[in-house]
Amino acid sequence: MKKIILFLTAALFFTACEDDPIIAEPGYPTDGLVLAETKNALLIASYMPASGYTFEILRATIQDLYPDEINYFSVVGDQSNPLYNGLTDSISLNQPLEPAPSLYLNDASLDLANVQESIEMKLNRKPLASVNHAVGQNDTAWLIDSKIKFWKDSTGGDFYIETYLGSTMIAANYISEGINLQTTAATGFIRNADSVSYWVKDIPNSDSSKVLFQKDSPYRHPMVLSGSSNPDFAWGVNLCEYTPFCAAFSENDLIGTEFTPIRQYILKPDSDIEGAYSPGFNFRPTFITVIWSLNNETAKFDYVNSVSTTL
Repeated sequence: MKKIILFLTAALFFTACEDDPIIAEPGYPTDGLVLAETKNALLIASYMPASGYTFEILRATIQDLYPDEINYFSVVGDQSNPLYNGLTDSISLNQPLEPAPSLYLNDASLDLANVQESIEMKLNRKPLASVNHAVGQNDTAWLIDSKIKFWKDSTGGDFYIETYLGSTMIAANYISEGINLQTTAATGFIRNADSVSYWVKDIPNSDSSKVLFQKDSPYRHPMVLSGSSNPDFAWGVNLCEYTPFCAAFSENDLIGTEFTPIRQYILKPDSDIEGAYSPGFNFRPTFITVIWSLNNETAKFDYVNSVSTTL
């Protein structure tokens, strides 16, 4: 298994979580949500759409090895690229993200020489707080109702919550929109035909028990950061907006119930409302809800926990 990951890691240098929707029980949307005392990891990629296939193999391998434990989105830092989003700048400066291609895990760049060890260290920690969410919709927006539980006492009201939109789309030349998202052809991996990028062969997971990407299936740019519920501030909303007791959180405190609701929304592309992500081509949405904590000493937003749902 380690050899597989090391091979994929090496390939990065030579080439330059999808969950089922969470459905709450009848009643208030968050009533049926379970909050486990676990800390998920957040993997952020500095992504190059033109040559991202090896990066995508590594991402898919990692999420296959750690199902439901690692949430993910890509950021495109090139402002001239049609997949660039302004939120990228804030996130890149905060982490800070290294230039593409690179991977960032929770609060530091991922050690590509020790991928498994680095990930497992992050996953084996006790969480300060957990978050879960229910994703619904109306005619114009996706509705994200979140619930948070604190597992430890914590003073200060500098916790924030944000839901990000990650969009996954076929790497194609969308001629009618004047947007070419094809990736560069690569012998043995990617071919371009009829304005679409395709996998040349089956790409197996680390133990060859299943196929991650099927031969002749379209290549897709993975969960690219395309918006958020609070686009004016990359880190979302202070938890003080949802509860009057935010100066100090105690063990077992719950926020996001019917009495302290946390509802965020992201506009649908066909809503015809200003601010909606409407690129002109189909995409599959992923909603990544993250708790951040503002470190007053470093002025950095530290990662606390996250959850994601792909529709």
